[in-house]
Amino acid sequence: MCSGKTIVAHMICKELKIPVFSIDDFRRMYNSQVNIPGEHYAWTQFLKIIDSTPRSAIIESTGLSKQLRGWRMENQNRLINILVKASPEACIKRYSKRSTYIPFPYNYSTTEESIIKMDTMLNAIPYDLVILNNKNIKDINVNYDAIQQLLKI
Repeated sequence: MCSGKTIVAHMICKELKIPVFSIDDFRRMYNSQVNIPGEHYAWTQFLKIIDSTPRSAIIESTGLSKQLRGWRMENQNRLINILVKASPEACIKRYSKRSTYIPFPYNYSTTEESIIKMDTMLNAIPYDLVILNNKNIKDINVNYDAIQQLLKI
């Protein structure tokens, strides 16, 4: 949450000319009531689109959802994991300035506690590439060549 995933995904999309799919966009389209059934439907539609995409694409998500974990296990051969890594402090600061509302029906704890918990969970997942983003978005260094090699495009 607020690590810069969306911005980096769109930077890669623009540079490499591959589509990007964001779960947050599907939540806005299919879960206007912000409830559990809407969340499940948004994920169903999200994964359906991803499965029907015949070429490389960017899936923009934290990667921690139960739905995506299951899909990832079934599709390891067509997936690379890129982590946009920012410190919990940087994410919390960005969240306090966020103006875009994301319809997410689960409320586990405070935003600060959620960000810290997600950081711990993300650190336990292996990644093919890590992009550090503790600075201003203009200072992010995206290694497009490494991404192209990983994607084999």
